[in-house]
This record gives sequence, structure tokens and C-alpha cells, in this order.
Amino acid sequence: FCNYSGQFNIFKSEHQSSCEIEEIICEKCKFSILKNKFRNHYNELCPMKEKECTLCKKYFVKQNINDHQN
Repeated sequence: FCNYSGQFNIFKSEHQSSCEIEEIICEKCKFSILKNKFRNHYNELCPMKEKECTLCKKYFVKQNINDHQN
């Protein structure tokens, strides 16, 4: 929860775009995530991030790579 307390017009024009507590949607998996947690989500947790297969070097969605390799 963002604890910004100030003028609404400043919130809309300046603070909202830089607020790390703002909820955003991951474009890959459509999960709602806090902006300050997005990097970790995308790099480590997002099931829709593409990952390179170590065997054939093609890219697959992370959630499907185990099926591909088996």
C-alpha cells in the first residue's frame, strides 16, 4: 500500500509513474504484481518467460520447457 500523502495533481503527474508500490500487470503471464517486485517475478517466477533449452538451444515458455526436454 502506497502511503503517499500530498496533492492529488502531483500524485497523478509525478508520483504515480515512479511509485514502486503501484500494482502493474505482467505482460507475459497477466499476473498482478507490485512494481518493486516485478524484476524478481519476471526473472525467476514468471511461468510465461521464454527460456533457452540447454539441449537444442531453442526458446520455450518456461512452464513448457520440462515437457520439451523429456
